[in-house]
Amino acid sequence: MKRQGSLFVLLVGLLTLLVTGCSSNTKKLEMRDRVVASSGLACEFVNGEQHRQVELELNISMAKRCDLDKPYTITDYKTSADVTGLVYCCRIKEGSAAPAKTGSK
Repeated sequence: MKRQGSLFVLLVGLLTLLVTGCSSNTKKLEMRDRVVASSGLACEFVNGEQHRQVELELNISMAKRCDLDKPYTITDYKTSADVTGLVYCCRIKEGSAAPAKTGSK
């Protein structure tokens, strides 16, 4: 369980870097993909300003990506640029290691 906590912290840290806009965004995305593939855990930001019905977008994104038989978390989140949204973290489904396209825009 401690390993999952460490991976969760790592994933949230990577998500924070992605959301705040890194100069080496491509490298960070590649690193995130490797972490997701090796750990089986993923976090994604669903932008509340881009999606008027953020809960609907959250449900769609999680249904495509998450193994909902496993525990998951959903948290309100505001970026350093004051963009509000929701962050979810979950165990990914088998064969869905590719990042969701809806959240990090």
